[in-house]
Amino acid sequence: MPESYNRSLPLIPPHPRRTADQSFMPFTSGYKPVRPYSVGATRLNAHASEVEELRLELSLLKQQMKSSMETQKVALWRCDVALAIADSANPQTQNDQERSEVKTELEYIKGLAEVRAKELAASEVFLTKANLITISELIEVVKTLNEEIFKAAAYLGENIVHETHSLTVEEEERMYQEVEPLIGTPLAHILREESRISPADPLLVQTVIQIFLVNECRSKVEMWCPNDVNISKFIQTLYANMQRSETLAVCGRWRALAQKYSRPLSTAGWSEQTLINLAKVIKLASWTVPEKSIRTGFEKKLEGVFKAIKNVRIALGEKMITSENLLYTISPDAMFIPECMEDFFCDRRPNGSPQSSSVAGTVGFGLKMRIIPGRRGASSDSSMHHDDIVLFPKVALHSTLLGLLPPSPDHPIIIEELNSLSYGWDGKC
Repeated sequence: MPESYNRSLPLIPPHPRRTADQSFMPFTSGYKPVRPYSVGATRLNAHASEVEELRLELSLLKQQMKSSMETQKVALWRCDVALAIADSANPQTQNDQERSEVKTELEYIKGLAEVRAKELAASEVFLTKANLITISELIEVVKTLNEEIFKAAAYLGENIVHETHSLTVEEEERMYQEVEPLIGTPLAHILREESRISPADPLLVQTVIQIFLVNECRSKVEMWCPNDVNISKFIQTLYANMQRSETLAVCGRWRALAQKYSRPLSTAGWSEQTLINLAKVIKLASWTVPEKSIRTGFEKKLEGVFKAIKNVRIALGEKMITSENLLYTISPDAMFIPECMEDFFCDRRPNGSPQSSSVAGTVGFGLKMRIIPGRRGASSDSSMHHDDIVLFPKVALHSTLLGLLPPSPDHPIIIEELNSLSYGWDGKC
């Protein structure tokens, strides 16, 4: 019997009545030997053949896949080579991309630099302690304003003529009350007498116009906002409080910024208001401008005065940081002191200026530097200060103006009476 056949047969347990030697012997009666499982073996062989075919097919697919991957790698490599060749043949695309990246980075760095520059400029505003102009340059700016005032006054003084205005006593008194704040009490008295005298003295007219323009210009220079009195008073009070506790450098820088952004953008309305006030002075003195062309020419002279005013405002308020500089004028009720003022008509007197005469008005600005004691954190009072005069103001004396008036038999002028109008003088410049 073949060996494969024996393995395919199931083991038959020995009969309990038989011996071990007889266990492999078939039963003698009623037993039929089991035949091999031919059907199961056939199916198993069929499955084995199918598995072998699948293995062959899988191996073939693996080979095909490997070949396909190699083909794809070659194709990708060829694509890369083609792109490289295209880029080398037309480098504009690569250059544009690089240029775009560099431009983007440059814009970022540029923006960052601008931000840093603004931060440095902002911090430098209150760290800078240097003046933008020297004191000698500031003096020249003030002198330029005085020259413009002199030119305008001289032009009008040569063309004004006397004309009697029919005013009642009430109208004359009302006109006098309006003119007095513009030129001062002593000069208003002189003009009231001048109204009765003919003709008009050109030098007297010029001096009166100079004093009037000095007062007009001073108000426009000293006011923070020349077009708004209330705002100017508020800022001035705030600045005075700051001066009591802050250092001069901080106060000066704050003043410079405040002056810069409160500066009038134009001088519109200045000429009209000046001419209205000047018309009151001329009317009180019984003067008149004979021709319209003279008024037009005077308005052009005022343009130079207003331009000089703006320059003085910028120089005093914005360019001088480490010192407090102020325009210097003499009160019309003060006595003449040669140590702190200059007689405008000194060269007309052979014996020089009289020592006992009072001031009628200021015809040219002076300049003084205010020194306020105290530092930050220390108690100080802005009223406790002293002034160093760097440019003497030029004044016109009562005695000089009275000498320009011809004597009038109906209305005699007593010099001592007009000089007595100088009240409240404390003997200080």
